[in-house]
Amino acid sequence: RPYELQERVNFEDTLDITKFIDPGHLKDDEYKYRLVAVIVHSGPTLREGHNFAYVRASQIGCQQQASHDDPTWFCASDESITEVSLKEVLECQAYILFYERVEQPKAKPVVEEHPPTGH
Repeated sequence: RPYELQERVNFEDTLDITKFIDPGHLKDDEYKYRLVAVIVHSGPTLREGHNFAYVRASQIGCQQQASHDDPTWFCASDESITEVSLKEVLECQAYILFYERVEQPKAKPVVEEHPPTGH
């Protein structure tokens, strides 16, 4: 019989799992993930209650989010969508967490430039 955990689970908006990767499989990449959504179940049992979601906006309208460091979050329920703070998201009693891998910028090769010697 499935049951719902009643204790709150602590989670963060970013995860760095590099230290858990087998060193033999490590590349030059970092293994960082950012929180993109949280499903919350409120109710007495798994079969009763209400589900809603907190969702990180990647763009608002036609505008791309300016920064991944200060995201906009929304709470989406049956009848409404409202803007919320990251603090509210991180304090919720999460049922399911969704993370996406953060793409690390690839290092550009260093090209040394030498001034002309005048020959």
